[in-house]
Amino acid sequence: MAMEMPTEGAATWKVMDASGRIVRTGRSSVGEGMNQVEIDLAGVDQGSYVVELIGSEGTPLGTARFVRQ
Repeated sequence: MAMEMPTEGAATWKVMDASGRIVRTGRSSVGEGMNQVEIDLAGVDQGSYVVELIGSEGTPLGTARFVRQ
């Protein structure tokens, strides 16, 4: 997943299925600007998902939808 961060720090992410159930969570160290974060989806069923990114101060930074095939 590519993301642009306003500042250096830590970002928390969570992956939710179509019913809103959290299937993965994690925390990544990021730098200011564009960052690439890998999220391991091994064992996650096929379907539609949403990944939500939250900054180190609890500020929502964005969401993205994807389909696991």
